[in-house]
Amino acid sequence: MSTNGDFFNEYETLLNIVSCEKKFIIMDLLRNNYNGRSPPTYGESLEDENGKMRPTETILTAEEDLNSNHCLDYFLQIIPNTKNISNTENSRIFVDEKSITVEKFFIEGRKFTQLSDHYGISGKLKVIHKKEQPEYRLEISK
Repeated sequence: MSTNGDFFNEYETLLNIVSCEKKFIIMDLLRNNYNGRSPPTYGESLEDENGKMRPTETILTAEEDLNSNHCLDYFLQIIPNTKNISNTENSRIFVDEKSITVEKFFIEGRKFTQLSDHYGISGKLKVIHKKEQPEYRLEISK
């Protein structure tokens, strides 16, 4: 298992690889909305009234991952670095950055407590085609 420092080095290395040697700017919008931290989307735990960490879900999550507070999901925006690539796009996609959030799929009245073993991520996208064309909006949420 990676130490915390190793994780951040691996994370930064991954973003550098995805950026194709800085031809693209990679923005982790989920992390940006959570003060630079990746919120848990799997194996989440919360502190109970006695100060003990308790898992929020125990049926679908593997036992060894209980209380692990892993972030398995991301909302990355990848945009051309205009210093390195000419911008000849016919359309642009904009993300309402403040709309990016963790979606918890809790349910009641079943043997399991949520619809998936991990949470989802949602956000709003705005697609704009050439200036002479109308604006289209696409909202992705639960």
